[in-house]
Amino acid sequence: MLGLHVWGSAFGLPSIDPECLAIITYLHISLPASAWRLIPSNDPSISPSNTLPALHHEGVWTSGYAPIVDYLASKSLGDNLDAGLTPIQQADRIAYGAFLTAHAAPLLDLSLYVSAANWAATTRPAF
Repeated sequence: MLGLHVWGSAFGLPSIDPECLAIITYLHISLPASAWRLIPSNDPSISPSNTLPALHHEGVWTSGYAPIVDYLASKSLGDNLDAGLTPIQQADRIAYGAFLTAHAAPLLDLSLYVSAANWAATTRPAF
């Protein structure tokens, strides 16, 4: 069984972290629920790379959205959701992912943690 370690839940979602939410969604679509389990965590040192999300499978740790998807594909675990993409669609997928990682994640962090008012009213009560 696959164990997916993610940052804990908040705001009614299974994780507060966008990358964790993305891989949770990927696993929900590509694998039956009986093939994996969600493990909320607040300790990234659980994985050798000290990052979440982290997938643990048969003694192997894999961290991060793209490496987890690549690992699942290499082991033929679940449906490869990217298998039917054309080369142009693959390039678009990579470009959109890079854009979101570079620009959207810092904006989310800014909105959750930098504003004292938002921290006190929204982020802190979620934990």
